[in-house]
Amino acid sequence: MVINYKTVSIFQRAVFNYLLFSIRSNIYHKRGEYQKALVFYNKSLQLYSKKIYHKQIARIFNKLGQIYGKQNDFLFSSQYFLPALALNRKVKDRFGEAETLYNLAKLDSLEEKYDVALQTAKNSIR
Repeated sequence: MVINYKTVSIFQRAVFNYLLFSIRSNIYHKRGEYQKALVFYNKSLQLYSKKIYHKQIARIFNKLGQIYGKQNDFLFSSQYFLPALALNRKVKDRFGEAETLYNLAKLDSLEEKYDVALQTAKNSIR
């Protein structure tokens, strides 16, 4: 199916663009092509930031944190996980909150902060 871009609403275009960016970023992420994934996650983030879609922004922050964690940039990684956690709590997304806490626990473990990792992991399943 081909979509005629001229006949859809601005919101539908934004959703369509987000989906395209999301698919591309996820594929690059899974392939380990992190720089390309970062480009498309950031494009998705720009789209959602305009309309303040907190749940989607939190999801993208989580993905960005994962990429920086895989690149061993733990400080930058946590700078994405922490706002993701705050946004998930703001919109009461328990699954998103648990996923972010899990990612923070993994990050703490990689940094050999085992006690913090255990506590964060416990918090993710309460």
